[in-house]
Amino acid sequence: MFLTIQQGAEFDRVISELTDARTQLEEDYFKCRSEYTSAINMLDDSRIKAEEKEKLLQELRVSKPSELSDKLIAISETLQKSRLEAMKAERKSAELTDRENFLSKLLSSRD
Repeated sequence: MFLTIQQGAEFDRVISELTDARTQLEEDYFKCRSEYTSAINMLDDSRIKAEEKEKLLQELRVSKPSELSDKLIAISETLQKSRLEAMKAERKSAELTDRENFLSKLLSSRD
């Protein structure tokens, strides 16, 4: 079965529109995923801060010396920062892996 030039042009137009719509949808997906990751990072940050503050409060209620309190606060802040950075790094790694997989699929489908 052969197509007329008009039918071929119409199919080409429809394919172009679908491709553009798919590309826009994928861009929106990655933007949404990035915003979601940012929100999750903020949530983790808040949870860690709350946990650390609660632990510090309990420790301070038990022990009174200010030197011990200062050491606990310094250690707590260091631990909090390292845990937060580890969570962010894991999420960023997962996001980049997904993006790489998607882009490789997109490249192979266009080839």
